[in-house]
Amino acid sequence: MAPEHIALEVMSALRGVWLGGQLNRPAFEAASRRLGSPLDVFPTKPMLPRIVELAANATPYDAAYVTLAERVDAPVLTVDAQLSRISGVPRRFPPGPS
Repeated sequence: MAPEHIALEVMSALRGVWLGGQLNRPAFEAASRRLGSPLDVFPTKPMLPRIVELAANATPYDAAYVTLAERVDAPVLTVDAQLSRISGVPRRFPPGPS
């Protein structure tokens, strides 16, 4: 599960790898076509009130992941250390890299 902006975040990362020369154009395009295929994607508009509550501690993008996890009663799975340290959020993050 992921908020609807996941495709743009992944696309941005793929673009950076492609522009950095670590991915050729055909591989970049193939990866782009597969974006989000195994994911359940949730709209972010209903999450905006909680995203606003978390605004002092998290980017809107990160707050959307936290909000979705809260709504579906699931942990946030991340390797992003900053995301795992957001204050004002119950510690529902699995242990990650330090």
